[in-house]
Amino acid sequence: VDIRVDDAVDPFKELRRLLNLTMAGGHAQESARLAKEGKLTEALAEQKKAVEMNPRNEGTHYALAQRYAQNREYVNAVNELRAALEIQKNLREQAAADSLFAPMKQFPEFTRLVSQ
Repeated sequence: VDIRVDDAVDPFKELRRLLNLTMAGGHAQESARLAKEGKLTEALAEQKKAVEMNPRNEGTHYALAQRYAQNREYVNAVNELRAALEIQKNLREQAAADSLFAPMKQFPEFTRLVSQ
């Protein structure tokens, strides 16, 4: 007889976490679609939902930084980019070359972030 024991301390909490990860991906995809259509306010709202659901993922923070940059909210963009880089420092080169961040190259804080 094969008896399996769930190794999660709280299986329902783990299930919620996994569901949130899946749903965060859906919000991020919707955000990207809306941004392509020029619906930046809606895209920003969707990406914020993705970050709420998966706050430890550098990709969700990076995409939120992109949405803020597209919306010309450069201070918020720098803050989110900082959050992404705290999780994954290897994104610096990508951020430095990202055309969505081009208008931010004039800001010393952006330059510091991507050149550290």
